[in-house]
Amino acid sequence: MPPAVEITRVSAPGWQEVVRLEAPSCGMVAFVAIHAGFQGRSFGGIRIHRYPNEHAALTDAKALAWAMSHKLAFAELPGGGAKAVILDHPDLQRQAAVRCLGDYVESLAGAWGCGPDLGFTTTDLATLQDVTRFVACQGLDAAAAAGVVASMEGLMDASNGRLADCHVAVQGAGAVGGAVVQLLRDRGARVTVADIDPSRSDCAPESIYDLEADLLCPCALGSVLNADTIPRLAVSAVCGAANNQLAEDSDAQRLHRRKILLVPDFVANAGAAILGVLQMLGQPAAHIEARLDAMRPQVEELVRLARQQNRPPRDLALDLARQRLQRRGSESEAQ
Repeated sequence: MPPAVEITRVSAPGWQEVVRLEAPSCGMVAFVAIHAGFQGRSFGGIRIHRYPNEHAALTDAKALAWAMSHKLAFAELPGGGAKAVILDHPDLQRQAAVRCLGDYVESLAGAWGCGPDLGFTTTDLATLQDVTRFVACQGLDAAAAAGVVASMEGLMDASNGRLADCHVAVQGAGAVGGAVVQLLRDRGARVTVADIDPSRSDCAPESIYDLEADLLCPCALGSVLNADTIPRLAVSAVCGAANNQLAEDSDAQRLHRRKILLVPDFVANAGAAILGVLQMLGQPAAHIEARLDAMRPQVEELVRLARQQNRPPRDLALDLARQRLQRRGSESEAQ
């Protein structure tokens, strides 16, 4: 019999729904944030992370759901953004907690399609699949990595360059970052890796911001581009898999003033979302492949327009995503 779960709604103006889930018997506290729905659906992963407190976890869940909405809107995928976080701690009965959250996903009957995110293991995923049908699981890390590299290639196309001639500094060599490293090396790029695990790191994690390279590729936690790190950067562009790379919105302008191009994270890391959403909607493999292939020319066009208008690419991408979200809202109201 599954543990009893207490569900409390959290006030969050601008989000469709935010709930706090607690199962005292297994030590679970989790937050589920649904930023928006479209055609009755939302999509987003589950993160398991050791947060300093519940406020930090809630803030992360909301920010990730917001980013997911804009990611799906920019990619023209039929769904709104959602995200869940489970607070990790020494007394957490992890598999029981994943089951509790999976039961909640199942209870929504398809209104939220979930998948693995940061901190989620293969064991966690198997447990989740035992209790809910509404989970994407096949090839997400590989798709995320392929999308990041395709975005880099689009950036190079807009600059008349080649990845084979680039030095890429990769921050984080986990499931996605490690796959990015391999794809880059396959394309002939020179790669320097910074990771908290010394066995897969070429330099100390903090020194990655000072490394002279062509591209910085953040593939770990968010908020790594901020008032402290941006002045240190010795690259011409940033393109990576990490979510919410900017600590503040104003950091986009900080990068722009330094003439460092940022491919927005919700554009560059959309590969997993494209694959996961279209898988759950039953789309054929050929269609999914075509949508993934389209990332390269989309980034090329975004960078070209940003240069023509002398604006950060993130501003242009957000404008387009917001327009699509507003149109979706208007269409929903009319139905």
